[in-house]
Amino acid sequence: MKQCCWMLIATCGLALAIAPAGADTLLSADFSGMTIGQPVGIGGPTVGEPDNIQNCATAIRDTPFPTTCLEMDDESSVGSGSVHFGFLDGAGVATGTVEISAKFWFTEYEAFYFIVREPQSAAQSFTDVSFRDDGNVFVYDAAGSVGVVATYVTGRAIEMFIIHDLDAGTYDIWWDGVLVVDDRAHGIVGHSVGGVWTGIDWDPDVDGVFYMDDLYVTTGPFTANESRTWGDVKATWR
Repeated sequence: MKQCCWMLIATCGLALAIAPAGADTLLSADFSGMTIGQPVGIGGPTVGEPDNIQNCATAIRDTPFPTTCLEMDDESSVGSGSVHFGFLDGAGVATGTVEISAKFWFTEYEAFYFIVREPQSAAQSFTDVSFRDDGNVFVYDAAGSVGVVATYVTGRAIEMFIIHDLDAGTYDIWWDGVLVVDDRAHGIVGHSVGGVWTGIDWDPDVDGVFYMDDLYVTTGPFTANESRTWGDVKATWR
């Protein structure tokens, strides 16, 4: 059975474990135990499944990852294909930290995305990560464009971490073990993080496919008896 190593970030050869006291798991989607070759269900976070799928064909696969994973296929030439994962109990997190990790496997250069949003459907986007067909990873948010922060490659697993400090109104992104966005102010006030949208971005063809595994979301404040804030933790290895 797959284990979620709670927020383990490997950077410059240093493994840094970050685990605030009282951390809660809001989503655990590793797709284990699901039937190979069948579409993923929409039972929601209690069973590690999305709760909404639009214009996107899905299947549970045992490749290219060594463990079961989610395949997402483009099936629309007129709009984007989306798979939405909500949080347990419909939770929206407005304070403390929200830590999101996921693994991706790209087999081609196409147009894909991963968005951190509010719980509601018509919601604010805290972080929008766009994997473009030229191999660039482009980030933007409610405050505007961050720009190209990294590139992606085909043929191997790539891990992404996004950490939101909701008290500071900022976020960080690690891409393939490298800090590529640091203390970015997202520009949203008075709203909570409550879900993840991912899938195939719009283009005129219907040949996009990519894979995701080990999507985990956890949250927890740094309590008064802890000696370091999130900023202090980062400062020790930056």
